[in-house]
Amino acid sequence: IIACNRFYCCNCNLVINMDVSILFKIGAIGILTTVISQLFQHQGRGDLATLTGLAGLVIVLVIVLGMVGSLFDTLKTLFDLN
Repeated sequence: IIACNRFYCCNCNLVINMDVSILFKIGAIGILTTVISQLFQHQGRGDLATLTGLAGLVIVLVIVLGMVGSLFDTLKTLFDLN
């Protein structure tokens, strides 16, 4: 049964929250990283522009890895794989 932004599993009474705000956070990080990188490029600081891009990438990867970890925990709980 799909209601609002929640999925409900009837077999094990597990509620999985699907949050759309994480997409906005990742998008905001991408936009901010791009703006700062372009500012550094126009100032002739290509090295700092590259580091800014890498920092944005690392931040997004940490967020995504946390989500993947919680996905696997949810799957373990769903299928009783303790």
